[in-house]
Amino acid sequence: MAEVQINNYIIKIIGLLGDINPKKDFPLFLKSGYKKDLSPVDELGNSDIKKEQFLRDYFYPNFRKIMFLDDTQSGTYRFIKHGFDSPGLLYPQKFPEEKKIPYHLSILSSEIFVFEENFAFFSVSIKINPIVGDTLLSTIDLSNFLSVVRNFNTLTTANIEWHEWLSKYVLCNMPLRGPGVKADEYSGSKFKLFTVIDLKDQIDDRAHLLYDLATSSPLGSASGKTFSSPDPNYYQELFQNRIAVFTNWEALALFDSMTCVGKGQITNQWQYDTWDQTYFRIYMYRLFFKYTLYKYNSAIHSEEEDTVKLRDQFEKFLNRYNISHISFNFLANEIFKKVGSALELESELVSFRETINNLSKTIQEEKQARTNLLLQAVTVLTSITSIGPIFEVLSQFEQYLGWSDSVFYTVLSILILTLGFGVLYFLVPEKLQAIWKKKA
Repeated sequence: MAEVQINNYIIKIIGLLGDINPKKDFPLFLKSGYKKDLSPVDELGNSDIKKEQFLRDYFYPNFRKIMFLDDTQSGTYRFIKHGFDSPGLLYPQKFPEEKKIPYHLSILSSEIFVFEENFAFFSVSIKINPIVGDTLLSTIDLSNFLSVVRNFNTLTTANIEWHEWLSKYVLCNMPLRGPGVKADEYSGSKFKLFTVIDLKDQIDDRAHLLYDLATSSPLGSASGKTFSSPDPNYYQELFQNRIAVFTNWEALALFDSMTCVGKGQITNQWQYDTWDQTYFRIYMYRLFFKYTLYKYNSAIHSEEEDTVKLRDQFEKFLNRYNISHISFNFLANEIFKKVGSALELESELVSFRETINNLSKTIQEEKQARTNLLLQAVTVLTSITSIGPIFEVLSQFEQYLGWSDSVFYTVLSILILTLGFGVLYFLVPEKLQAIWKKKA
């Protein structure tokens, strides 16, 4: 594929912060320069009434409040910061360091999204600094850059890995990987990518370029017969989630990326903001839903979790966030639908719901069986018409042992308490085990 120049572009990487502590982390965000994002603002930082009205005209109330307006009463927060150091990323990773190309970049902004139950995500908006002598970025350099900016372990010119650099210089030293980082269990090894490319000229094989950039394949893969070229059936399967509404651009939603290629779709500020904010937050919302399913899937297999309680929390989550349509506008709903399809949200949701309901049903049945057994024992005891014979037996046993009343009844009390604990453990073993592990 021939090299093509690019007029304008948007690159955002999205990652998972996981569960955070608002009392500790919110002041840390604000101290490091992040500001709360409660509503759209103009260039001077004042509330933009026109933008707010656009959101009301465009999105349904529940979605626009969660993703764009002040929803702090429901536990949803957004933070944004502009102005960061400029690192460099080395390409390609497999080459010796002296043979790698440094791609220097500028970080325009970083956003932190905190949803209910303090489940947090971040995004970083990036520009590639022009190579000396070049005025426009080429598709070759963009392809090279996208292949490394998404990887956690890409080496920076600061000689530390990319995820470490972001943690230290962008995310207030909050780790993204390693022991004790719970989010690392289901974040994978790559950041998600949101990319919009406005080409200088229209090209005939735009769909092939879209495939190559969306999948981080070498340029020419989709149209050639190289080792990385896709099987025709696989190519068609991926393009089921293609979004093609207007003739000047087309987009492709995949499992780990959302990519748009066209000409003239981000030539002015309104168009740029539409992709950079409006459509991007649709993608972010779907990722939040996907990662939350990961979180519940991980928790359901943990011995420390109460499955019935988890099921109730999950149903509450679905009641608030599992929405079928978000907008009065067809294009926003189309993006929402295609991204959800690419992430396989519906099938995973059905499967997980079935799993958690079956597990909670099994646990309830086991608890009921234990309770029934205990009730039978209580029935036998209460069938005794008088407790007099019991005291008589205890008195005879005390005389047989030759113990004093204080010693005998102290030992008896300990035995009764031990028996009571045993009965409690018999009825709710998982709760006692969870308490024991927390104290340990």
